[in-house]
Amino acid sequence: MQAKNSQGWGKNSDPISVKAISPPSKPLDVVIELPTETNHFIKVEWKKPEKYTESLTGYKIEVRNGGNSGDFKPVNCW
Repeated sequence: MQAKNSQGWGKNSDPISVKAISPPSKPLDVVIELPTETNHFIKVEWKKPEKYTESLTGYKIEVRNGGNSGDFKPVNCW
């Protein structure tokens, strides 16, 4: 971590390690809206997991072309 003021950035703090107590459960009520003739985007919505022990820091969405074969690839989200 670094602090910044009007004089610039300070030195980095020493690194620390942290570990979550347990991973969160899966997201709930996942809904996917597929593209249409006028909308060329896929919309994915979900509710936060029931079980999480701390603030969630992110979600990872991956897609795979070609049904059940092939590698999963990450999706750019905004």
